[in-house]
Amino acid sequence: IEGSVTELAAVSSDGTQVPVTVVSPPGAVVPRRTLLEVYGAYGVSILPRYSPTYWVALRRGWNVAIGHIRGGAELGPAWQAGGTGANKVNAALDTIAVARKLQDDGVTASWGLVARAASAGGVPLAVASVREPSLFAGVMLNSAIVNVARLL
Repeated sequence: IEGSVTELAAVSSDGTQVPVTVVSPPGAVVPRRTLLEVYGAYGVSILPRYSPTYWVALRRGWNVAIGHIRGGAELGPAWQAGGTGANKVNAALDTIAVARKLQDDGVTASWGLVARAASAGGVPLAVASVREPSLFAGVMLNSAIVNVARLL
């Protein structure tokens, strides 16, 4: 699939710049429906890669965005520490900042933003979606390690 890759920086609530990778299919349609993926746990980086889910989204005219939130290893040990333990809330605040950035830049709109996370990555996404539900059209938590009752 032809298209483009754009690197953005969302500004989290504490001023931290959060990298965002956006893959867009060809064409100048904006805003577009967008699949946002986040993780931010255990020092695991989510890097742009082939994924059948991404491929289908792109073929259907959606953007695919990856929010490189704190807790992952994308920017080293300090980045990981900034989103773990007592700092875990930063990963959720980063997720909110990424969703806002995508909308503020016209990449997508709240009606078209679906976010996805799996396993421990479900924590920041679940918290973000409870704190700012109007940012998302949908949220997918796959095998998420989340106690939803504690989020409310």
